[in-house]
Amino acid sequence: IYIYIYIYIFSETNITMMNIDSAEKSVASLHNFKGTMMAAFHEGVYKLQKRYYGYAQDPQSHPFRIFMPQQHVDFYNKLPFVVLAGTDKNENAWVSVVTAEPGKSLMEATHYDITFGGIDKLASHGDPLLESLEHDEPVGLLGIELHTRRRNRLNGVANFSKDGLFRICGPLLSFGNCPQYITERNWKFRPTKDRKKAQVKEYKSLSSDHQRLIGDATTFFMSTGHPETGMDASHRGGPKGFVRIIDDNTLMYPDFPGNRMLKSLGNIEANGKLGLWFGDFENGLSLQLTGSAKVVLCDTKEGKETIASLKEKAQSKETALFPDNFNWVIFKLKKAVERTNGLSVMWESRHDYIDLTVSKIVDETKDIKSFYLSRSDKVVQPIPGQYLPIFVNPPEHAYKRGDNIAPLDRTYTISGFGPKHYRLSIKKVDGGKVSSWFHTLKPGSIIQSREPQGHFTLKTPEIPPSSIIFISGGIGVTPLVPILSDAVKKYASSPKKPKIFWIYTTQNAASLPKTLHEEVNVALKAYNEAKGTAISYVQFSREENTKALSEGKHSIYKQKARLSQGLLQDFIKSQGINKMDAHVYACGPSGLMSMLGSALSGYPYVFTESFGPSAAPKKK
Repeated sequence: IYIYIYIYIFSETNITMMNIDSAEKSVASLHNFKGTMMAAFHEGVYKLQKRYYGYAQDPQSHPFRIFMPQQHVDFYNKLPFVVLAGTDKNENAWVSVVTAEPGKSLMEATHYDITFGGIDKLASHGDPLLESLEHDEPVGLLGIELHTRRRNRLNGVANFSKDGLFRICGPLLSFGNCPQYITERNWKFRPTKDRKKAQVKEYKSLSSDHQRLIGDATTFFMSTGHPETGMDASHRGGPKGFVRIIDDNTLMYPDFPGNRMLKSLGNIEANGKLGLWFGDFENGLSLQLTGSAKVVLCDTKEGKETIASLKEKAQSKETALFPDNFNWVIFKLKKAVERTNGLSVMWESRHDYIDLTVSKIVDETKDIKSFYLSRSDKVVQPIPGQYLPIFVNPPEHAYKRGDNIAPLDRTYTISGFGPKHYRLSIKKVDGGKVSSWFHTLKPGSIIQSREPQGHFTLKTPEIPPSSIIFISGGIGVTPLVPILSDAVKKYASSPKKPKIFWIYTTQNAASLPKTLHEEVNVALKAYNEAKGTAISYVQFSREENTKALSEGKHSIYKQKARLSQGLLQDFIKSQGINKMDAHVYACGPSGLMSMLGSALSGYPYVFTESFGPSAAPKKK
């Protein structure tokens, strides 16, 4: 396999990319994938993790699974499109947006496979990936809802049955991603009268129209892979102008801090293969690119010179003002495929904001405040556990976009609500522009939002589970409080009452969000008085006078240790919980969620939300 090596020569007037040589790089063929178990990481990923964080990460610190949990199955089954990643016979990486035929379900997912039965054949005509996929070759899948900013990923193997159906089967690697950098868009099927067979054109360089499409993009999808981990389909997003065109064969983009896995970057580092997809979301044009790529690290001489040159000669104000601590990916085009009418689904940017007034602010802890956001008329009532998409424009904007200023967006869980208000409980994070800005607000301030969204809500099967377990840490308690109240309301009068277990971990009593903690105690007490069983277990990582916290038959307080896998499993064992018939709801920082990934292995009904710090390069 030959990989191009490039030298960047920087002058006052331009950037020149020179192909000075080609050298053989010893990389295992992507077609040599023979996995019986899909690995999470490989040496290329570990190499970058050491550069970023100073150590190689344990795969068990991330929520990887060898099956799709019910939460993912339900999510995939309602999607009108997915993103697929794979290779052709020449090992070129391709990525495709595959859409459903109007009126049909795109696919049917189970815990162990996905069957595609409703792919739109008109829109998929000439797709270089779909026409190249072969039996038993690795394939990656990204499921993403642009209107809710939710996404999950799956690495598996392509399977073509005798009846002609395309499936993704095991070995599987299933995992979720955070909602960062996703531009919200509403979707709808293209009108029947406008549906036509896709028209295909191939290019060796980017036309002026292609460059304009890429330069205006706020979203693109990518395909990378490695024989040990299979193919990865992933999303990249940012403000208009975050992808920079260098010439008609070369582009570059900043790799924003994300989920701390570095899977895509690690794949590029290992073999230099990259496929990209850009699209016109309103008119249905699909632009698929394949080529070679390299990672330019911001802490290297080459990286610093690249960034300095971009800041001096950037084609847009947005790109010029990107912070210095981003790494960059340089992509060299080998082949481009343009397909008009390549999508049966259309998207449009969302502008349906509503104004909410801060009517009350409550100090929960030294760094957590609850904000009551009200309207003069009734607010749309959320399903307990949902979040509000919030849009703000603090004085220090993340990206100063010249005359094209847009609000920053965040999603905050609705920790409580009433007929005319939502409550958001927000922790002030060091360096967090939006959370810090919230903590400066006074009653009367105006917040822009959209209606409640999200799927992290109580599941109510026809036959109730034997146990419902709520596990959270720190500010991760916010979605679980309303879900707990919902469970108590639904099951308090039920003849078959699940046992409820409330497990929470924090530093000490002073870090218990007081209003939320009181609401939890009220809900658990009501459930016990209704002849149900509700037990609270709070684990303090520091020493605490637990006698002042109303210990009793249904309240357990422990101290001087973090909630570990061993402590959690000991508690579950002591309560006689049947893991095959328990519903678990969990939310918390990355460390807690990583521990739960191991502690709850084998639990079929685990529903999660997570949050945590961005993955920034390690500073020396």
